[in-house]
Amino acid sequence: MLDTPRAPLIIQQAVAILNNELQKRQAFYEWLDDEMKAEFINGEVVVHSPALDRHTEAVGHLHRLLSIYADARELGLVRMEKALVELTRNSYEPDVCFWGTAKAATIQPDQLYYPAPDLVVEVLSKSTEKTDREVKFEVRWLSSPFRCAPFSTKRLTSKH
Repeated sequence: MLDTPRAPLIIQQAVAILNNELQKRQAFYEWLDDEMKAEFINGEVVVHSPALDRHTEAVGHLHRLLSIYADARELGLVRMEKALVELTRNSYEPDVCFWGTAKAATIQPDQLYYPAPDLVVEVLSKSTEKTDREVKFEVRWLSSPFRCAPFSTKRLTSKH
């Protein structure tokens, strides 16, 4: 991008777009309430419909297993679904997330927005699989309610 004479214009346009996106994100936070499952992804609000039972069951099992393991070893904090994680550009509600002891110590009981987790698990749903694999993959591990093991990076490149 910096090799083009238009670089200053491109950067100026990008800054304007990101500033507009920041205003939209602030409006998202003001609009959001604790009853909604919504995320802010690349400048757009994404509202999720209720999950299928198999999705809810998979999330519950993963949360329970990770929580028991982390609690028994005093490794940190595990949360599921309604923990709104703030990242540089986006705000996600991952299915399951884990913060090690250092980050977990910064989380307060009345906290609404969480820092970037150390581990994130997203259980795939047919309706959200494209977004989960393409947009969210930068920050998430993916798991399928149809399989017991998480997908490896290699398997993500093939069709299932």
